[in-house]
Parts: sequence; C-alpha cells; structure tokens
Amino acid sequence: MWFPGIFPMKMKIEFLEEKIKWQEKMIGELENERDFLREQVLGKAKGQDVVKGPGEVISRYNQVLKTFRKVCTMSEAFHRHNVDRGTIAATAPIAELQIADPKTYSTLVFDPAMETLLAFAKRCASGVNPEIKRSIEDLKARGHLLPILMKY
Repeated sequence: MWFPGIFPMKMKIEFLEEKIKWQEKMIGELENERDFLREQVLGKAKGQDVVKGPGEVISRYNQVLKTFRKVCTMSEAFHRHNVDRGTIAATAPIAELQIADPKTYSTLVFDPAMETLLAFAKRCASGVNPEIKRSIEDLKARGHLLPILMKY
C-alpha cells in the first residue's frame, strides 16, 4: 500500500540530510580558515614572521632609491616597485633615520602589537634633532637619500 505523502517526505528528509552534511563540511572548512587566520594574526602580534615592519620599509626604500638613481624620476621608481609616493613619504623617516643615524634609530623599538608603522615613522621623525636633520639634508643633496620633502 502506497501513501501519497510518504514518498515526498522521504525525498525531503534525504535532501535535508545531504544539506546538513554539506553545511557540516562548510563549517569545517571555515573553522580551518579561521584557525589559519588566527595563527597568522597572533604570529604577527608576537613578532613572528612579520612580512610589514621597519626592516621591510628600509629595504623597500633602498630598492626605490637604487631604481631612482637609474631612472632619474621618482614616479618611475615608485611605479617599478608598485608602491605609491604617499607610502614612501609616510614611512621615509624610518629609513632616513636608520641611514643617517643608526645609533639613534637603534634606540627606537617597534612593537607591532602596540603601534602601526605610521606611528613608528612619526616617532622616528620626532627623534630627528637639528644635527641629524642636517645630516639627512646632506645625504639627500649627495643622492644617498630620496629627495622627498619631509618636515622634521
């Protein structure tokens, strides 16, 4: 004996069971992704594997400077390294202080858990005294630093 409501009900149950399995699979994948991202964030907060820090800023600055010497235009040097002028200008005090006065630079500690690179760059700029400022201006005049106008 066949009951008209049972067959569609069985199909609906099977469909819902498959949907639950699919949702459980998606939840598992999302949990794995969440855990991966959490490890990335916590690892960076602890200073492990820090891809964006003062070292990268200095390296990028030196690469752009080297390219600028070859192409003679800052816009072309920025373009070749896929970085905009604002980024270099905002973080330039980090590289300039490190190049002009490594001793003063070494007294400043960057803690990625407590401050941003922009805040660190501002601390570097505030650490520039008149003597270091003259040194930076001299290095810019001799082509050892980018001729970006920074107010110290």
